[in-house]
Amino acid sequence: MKILAPTDFSTSSYNSLQWLKKYSETAANVSVEVMHCLEATRRSPMFAKSETNLKERAIHDLQMVKTMLDPENNNDAITTTLFQANPKSFTPERAKETEADLIVMGSTGLNAVKEITFGSVADYIARFSTVPVLIIPDGIDFTPPRSVVVGLGDDHIVHPEKYLFLNKFLAFSQPQIYLSQVVTKERKNSIFEKEIVELLDIFPVESKYLPLQKNIIQTLHLFAQEVSADLICLMHQPRGWLGRVLQPSITKDAMYDLRKPLLIISDQDVDD
Repeated sequence: MKILAPTDFSTSSYNSLQWLKKYSETAANVSVEVMHCLEATRRSPMFAKSETNLKERAIHDLQMVKTMLDPENNNDAITTTLFQANPKSFTPERAKETEADLIVMGSTGLNAVKEITFGSVADYIARFSTVPVLIIPDGIDFTPPRSVVVGLGDDHIVHPEKYLFLNKFLAFSQPQIYLSQVVTKERKNSIFEKEIVELLDIFPVESKYLPLQKNIIQTLHLFAQEVSADLICLMHQPRGWLGRVLQPSITKDAMYDLRKPLLIISDQDVDD
């Protein structure tokens, strides 16, 4: 499992790295690249020193992260990298370039100064990354997933084989999988394709229809509580239901109510 972990050294980012540390110690064959981006700016020569100081500080902080993840400093599978780039747009590019299996990040985004909201970051990364994205909410400790809610929309899944990632990501904990579709009284589609169940055949899988509550997020959150889920997984499709979930009409507070790690799997192909 090859993981890219962008960091801005914020509290939420540190929390996600702590989660990742425990995951890498529990799962097998995990490599981690912790990446920090210094945003490129045009500076007057009189400010060159401050830019040098920022770079030196970032190198120092990355070394602290490396020490936290690898106290004995003998694990070549944990690396740190520093780039001068926009972290939002560069993260999907870096994941594709390094053939990462997963991007892991904190829920408040890549740049705490700009206060990028959970929804906007998740939406942006999901749109432009063909690599699954795992978002860890603040204050959430690592627990080997024993119960996982996989939310399904009513849109046709173009690349159901993308769910094979769950086999790789969750094989070590062998959780119960709940394929869950949020429905209204007027519409109830039988979209639990046999192919998806077959792809996840290493896990026990159960299909569930969930009556719509206040909104999709709340409905999934309530069901996740009911089954003591440790993880919620959503498939992102262009113009699909997850895109609608992450629109500004869903308040920031409602998004933060989702107090579970959230895995977003893209339904886009590399060349889509």
